[in-house]
Formats: sequence, structure tokens, C-alpha cells
Amino acid sequence: MRKTVLYVVIFSVVILSMIQAGHAEALLKYPYAKVTIRVIDYDTGEPIEGARVRLKLSRIDPQYGSLTFTTEVYGMSDAEGMVTLSGGTKPFVQYLAEHDGYYMGGGRFDFDLKESPLQFRHTPWNPTLTARLRKKGNKIAMYAIRTYGLKIPELNKPIGFDLMEADWVAPYGNGKVNDFIFTVTKDYKDESNYSGTLELTFSNKYDGIYVYPIDKNYHSGPPLPYFAPEEGYQDKLIKRIEKLPGKKQSFNYDKKQHYFFRVRSTEKDGKLESAMYGKLYHDFYFNVHYDLKMNKDKLPGISFEYYLNPDGTRNTEFKNDKNLIKKFSKTAERVYGP
Repeated sequence: MRKTVLYVVIFSVVILSMIQAGHAEALLKYPYAKVTIRVIDYDTGEPIEGARVRLKLSRIDPQYGSLTFTTEVYGMSDAEGMVTLSGGTKPFVQYLAEHDGYYMGGGRFDFDLKESPLQFRHTPWNPTLTARLRKKGNKIAMYAIRTYGLKIPELNKPIGFDLMEADWVAPYGNGKVNDFIFTVTKDYKDESNYSGTLELTFSNKYDGIYVYPIDKNYHSGPPLPYFAPEEGYQDKLIKRIEKLPGKKQSFNYDKKQHYFFRVRSTEKDGKLESAMYGKLYHDFYFNVHYDLKMNKDKLPGISFEYYLNPDGTRNTEFKNDKNLIKKFSKTAERVYGP
């Protein structure tokens, strides 16, 4: 009983002092958050000492109303890889950790909704969050590019895409090898009634795509291992989109989905002899719902981000200043990640 009374007195004194200092309004808008971040090696799980850790706190810019700005608090991980940081924020925080010889890692944490307008701190209080850092390895030159709305030349027809040329295969472009073969269908009636499919297939027996398991604890570092798997490739991938009157659009697209792929494979004595490996960051995206003023021919566009290693090994760790693609079109963008 005495302890409870003491806590109430201390709490009242703190609130009174904040009111006198003019901070009570800010505390009501942005309850205090406290988190402990544990920095570990991605592969071994061992703690990383001396990592530089940032906690991003989000607030509304008082000058511009709805715009959100962030402030940051900093710390260094101890021998156990731990650091505790705190501050007033909206009901989520973002955290990043970095250390020499590692790629940056981190994530986001969402707090519970406020149970009362007089709640002065977020719950849960002081959760332990994990930042997994992956060691830098043997980075190599690759063909790497991100396409935006790459227009499919024809519907209902398999059309090859050359990953080295970053272009459709002739006669639709300058490509020579059918690395990816896309077949796109669409049935567009109006903006509330449409459907379509994107089918990806390949040229050779051992070519294919490997659907990497989605990481539920999505982090900011490289989302894939450095080496493509030896087995487990499938010869086809289909993405579907549909919108029916009175219903929400359905689309089997997930930004957190990543892939490995194998192309230009050869075989000898019924076994895989050689191949080129690569990776795809994020899912394939395509659209059959148009701005007709901007897209008068009404052909769907495909967006995807790929990295192709031409040296015949399964290494997919990209050296971002050694991009083998030299020319980028208006519907493409350079990539800088590993």
C-alpha cells in the first residue's frame, strides 16, 4: 500500500513538473517509448559488440500539420549486443544498426493502441527487438536493374526477355536469349471489372525460379542469402489479379516475396552441367487497370528487380559499383543494394 502511494506521489510530481515546463501536451500526443535492441550476426546468432544503433521516433511536424518527421536517438551495443533507447513517438519506431564489415540491419516495431488519452507511455514497455546484421562477403559484378512498367509487346503470346540486354527478345527489342518468357493475359471491362494473369516460364530443362520463404521479421539488410540454392527450382510462376464489381481487388502479390532463379542451363549425360544464377528482390508486379490518356494502346506493364551473375557460380552478392548493364531506359532504374 505504501509503495502504491509512493508511486502515485512520484508520478504526480513528474506530471506537475512537465506541465510547468510546458511538456505535458507533447507527452500526451507522443507517449514515451522504451525499447532494448539486440544486435546479432545474421548467420551465427552471436551478439555484436560496438554496433552503432539508431532509434527513429516519428512525430507530426507542427508547422505543416499532417507531415511526419523523425528524430533519432543513438547508442552502442554492449558485449551482449544490447542497447536500450527511448523517446516520445507515434505508436511505432524504426531501428537500424550498423557495424564495420556488416550490412546495415534493423526493422520496425508497432506498439499497442492507446487505451486512454492520458496514457503517457507506450505498451509494451521496453520490448527486446532484434537487429540481424549479415557479414559482407565476396561482392561481384552483375547485370542488375529495376524495371518500372516494362510494357508487354503483345498479349496472349509467350515473349522472351534477355536479362543481359535488359530488353525484349527480337523482333520486339534487342534481346537475343529467352532468359525469362512472359505470357500476359487480360480481360478489362471497366475500372471495377477486370482480371489478368502473368505467367513466367523458361527455355531450358534446368532453368527455373526458386520461391524463397518470406521473412516475417522483415529487416533492412540483404533479404536473401548470398548463394542461390542448388535445387528446388520450379519451371513456372503465375501471378493473378482480379477485380469484380462490388468487391476488393485480389492480387497474389507480396512486396516481401523474393526469388532466386537459374537460366541458360546446359546438361550433359542427363545432368545439369552449367548455368547462370541470379536473384529477384520483391515480387513481380503487373497492372491491367490503366490511365487511358497515358497508355492509349492499353498494354500491361511489368515491374521487377533482378540481379544476374554471369560467371557460372551461385554467388549473388552484388558489387554495386560494378553493374554490367551500362544503358538504362526511361522505364528502368539503377539498383544500389547488395
